[in-house]
Amino acid sequence: MVSGPALVRAITRLNDVRALDIQVPVAAKIPPSRLAALARFANTSKVTAVAKLPKLRRLATLVAFVYTLEATAIDDALQVLEILLRDLFANALKADQKARLRTLKDLDAAAMVLVNACAFLFDDKLTAGKVRKAVFDAIRKDRLEQAMQEVSSLVRPPDDVFYQSLQEKRRHVRWYLPSVLKNIRFIASPAGKAVVDALNYLHLLEVNGFVREGACTDVICEENTVFQKREALNAVQREREIRGGEKAEEAGLSRHELA
Repeated sequence: MVSGPALVRAITRLNDVRALDIQVPVAAKIPPSRLAALARFANTSKVTAVAKLPKLRRLATLVAFVYTLEATAIDDALQVLEILLRDLFANALKADQKARLRTLKDLDAAAMVLVNACAFLFDDKLTAGKVRKAVFDAIRKDRLEQAMQEVSSLVRPPDDVFYQSLQEKRRHVRWYLPSVLKNIRFIASPAGKAVVDALNYLHLLEVNGFVREGACTDVICEENTVFQKREALNAVQREREIRGGEKAEEAGLSRHELA
């Protein structure tokens, strides 16, 4: 079963392979295809077949196998990570859609109040100076303010990426994200640089517990930038507060003392 602990175990296996510290000298100029062939033989053959090889050939075969095993271990870990992230986003989308359906009635009611208020702007019988009085005569000021707050909290931009639902999955992600950021180094083409910068920032946040600035928001698409960056930065701030509290507790301070 694919889970957070399964990914942690895959990364532990990766670290075990790295701990062997098997390197092939660059000066040896061994073709990668030759290394792959030796590793493939070791991976598919029985132990007795490898044991019967001449000493140097056997040693070369085992070195090639362990040398290429790190790449295999990384691939295995990334495959588990991909499945976890796919499930994470799919479940967050479902949860967001359910939450959205539950709030539609409140959104409709608040929007109707604002529609009625805006209708006075298009009443040709009212002068500019009388519009405000007419609005508050028809709709109480506190009700209008409440409607504005409800619409602001419930409205979603096109192509919303359900940050709130994802934030609720923080505990699930905490099972494996620190281990992933610590042990796997991500690189990318220029098109993916923003994603790598965001991951590096999360790693700094994990190591230091608090980073004052440098949160990468370039990964957010241009559409609805203001809304999405605000939500992303709010999520980062919440993570900072949580991580700060966890570090303080480790040092023997309570969250109340930290505040």
